[in-house]
Order: sequence, then structure tokens, then C-alpha cells
Amino acid sequence: MYKLLDSTLREGGYLNNWEFDKEFCFDFISKLSKAKVEYIEVGFLKDGNFSENQTLFNQIEDINKIIPNDNTSKICAMIMVDEYDIDKIIPKTSEIKLDCIRLSFKKDKINNIYPYLTKIKECGYELFINPTYIDKYSDLELINLFEKLNEFLPQYVSLVDTNGFLSKNDIVRIFYLMNNHFDKQTTFCCHLHNNLYRAFENTKSYIKECFNKRNLIIDSTILGLGRGVGNLPTEQIALYLNEKYNKEYHLEQIIELLDDKIYPIFKEKQEANPAKYFREKLKLI
Repeated sequence: MYKLLDSTLREGGYLNNWEFDKEFCFDFISKLSKAKVEYIEVGFLKDGNFSENQTLFNQIEDINKIIPNDNTSKICAMIMVDEYDIDKIIPKTSEIKLDCIRLSFKKDKINNIYPYLTKIKECGYELFINPTYIDKYSDLELINLFEKLNEFLPQYVSLVDTNGFLSKNDIVRIFYLMNNHFDKQTTFCCHLHNNLYRAFENTKSYIKECFNKRNLIIDSTILGLGRGVGNLPTEQIALYLNEKYNKEYHLEQIIELLDDKIYPIFKEKQEANPAKYFREKLKLI
């Protein structure tokens, strides 16, 4: 019922310009796979010229270069609407190691998303839909969006709290809007930022609401690595799922990555100061 998606190689890239080299990625993905993390997001598909030592990919085939042979997790990449040429999305084959494409968009890009949705599904990738800044929508706007998105029968649709401003009550309210307007076969996802230190408690609330209603994929990053205060920590939610829901994530693999790979980046780059986010929140009250 509950699965994890680690997005460290994408979210963490905001701090180091996605400068994760091939050796780093091989070791990182191999250990997450051994930890039994079900999904690994490896970066952005994005137009531009990038180094082989970045988790930014101009071509889908480029992703193959960073995936170790012992990987058993599903591999995901994100496309931001209008930042990747739709004609570069090629059909999924057995040689392509990318399994899932996550389509992310802001409210002002809604009218541009539909060709991407069609192309991703036609090419045979599992489709995640990630509307960002979900707190910017009214309930009526969310209902209209969800009803339109449901026509594409996405495998996954995400609640994305980009600002980290949502309360538990907001999480429950949006869950029921989603639950009432998406096909029962659609798996829900939860992508929460931690700017007000609510990510863990809000995720637990979402897990509770999904119980016996929806399958759920939970996004996280090791040590919460990400912009600002960061994201839900993979090690924290993995331990919680092991203890409360009988999952069997191998935490020793995750902790090795935390110590050896992620903490040095966190120590140098993480902007772990919530004051500016509280100020922004106060402006909206």
C-alpha cells in the first residue's frame, strides 16, 4: 500500500547545481535499491547542454549511463512543462532504463500540459502528475483541474506542497478533493517540503487518510536535502513505515549514504534557516 520515492538526486541538485558524478550516482542508486526503496528519481529531463557529471539530462538515453546493473528500483525523471522539447520523449523500450516520467507544472502552465500527458502515455512510461504550489489553488480550481487530469487516467498524481505551508487540515481537505475526482486505480503521491517543519507530521496525516482507500507513494530525500529547509527525510519516513506498517526498508544502506554521500553536501550547502519561510507565511495570513 505504501512505497517510497527518493528524489535526492533531483531535489538535492538545487544546492549543488546537480553536480552528482557517475560514480556518485552508481553508488547512490545501488544502495537505495539494496535498501528496497521502490522508486528513485534521478534528475531532470531538460533542454540544454550539460556535463556528464550532472543529473540533468538532454536525452532520455543519457539516463542509462548512471544506472548500475544491480538496480531493482523503478527509475524516474522529472520534466517541467515548457522546459523540455516534447519531441525528445521517445518510446520506452527494454534498452531504456527510465521507467517513469514525472510531469511538473505551475498554475500558469496548466493549458500547456496536455500534449505532454498524451505523449508520455503514448510512449509507454508510467505517468506521474505533479501540480506544484498546490496552496495557490482554490478548491474549485483544484476540482476543475483534477477532473480534467482524470481524463488521462494517470498512474500517479501528487499532492505537492512546494512552499511547505499546508496544515494537517489542508492535507486532509485536499486528499478528499483528490479522492473524489480521480479514478480509483490512480495511486496518490505525497511531496512535502519542510519549510515550517511540518513535512513528517503532514505525511503521517496523508498516510492515515489513504489507509484502505488509496495506494500511496511518499517522496523524500536523504537528510531532507533540498531547497531552503529541505524535504521530508528518507531515513525518517523509512523508519516510520518499518515500525508502523511492517515495511522492510534496509536502513543501514540509507544511513551509509547519509554519512558518506549526503552529509558533506548538507553541511556545505543546506540553507537550514526557517526564519524567512515563517516571514513569508505571516505575509499570507
